[in-house]
Amino acid sequence: MIVLEAERQAVRNIDTFKEIINDIDQGKGILLLIRTSNGSSYLFLQEN
Repeated sequence: MIVLEAERQAVRNIDTFKEIINDIDQGKGILLLIRTSNGSSYLFLQEN
């Protein structure tokens, strides 16, 4: 699985990904655009 976007922002490398996730309210969850061998799809992750 490759993360292409986090919160609708392009993820170019792990540092970019870390910056994006550090700036969000983790209680609200995070929207990811991922690519797998089956294609691309959005994935929403939220803490219970």
